[in-house]
Amino acid sequence: MHVATMTQISLISINELLKHIPNGQTAQQVQKAYEFANQIHNGRQRESGELHIEHDLAVTQTMSKLGVDTPTLVASMLH
Repeated sequence: MHVATMTQISLISINELLKHIPNGQTAQQVQKAYEFANQIHNGRQRESGELHIEHDLAVTQTMSKLGVDTPTLVASMLH
């Protein structure tokens, strides 16, 4: 039986993510989106065991590294 390996994404906190967003207004909007998403997810986990909010943070981190605009960063946190 072949077991597939999964690439580990390093977990990032909201504070670490916000440090890498140079625009203060963008960072504030991402923070608000995070607070909303975290409240809605309420500790729920994905089938993998990962918290939903951890996935949202990882996606938003990736999008931030790609240099996308503010609405896209907010959408990545809320998807």
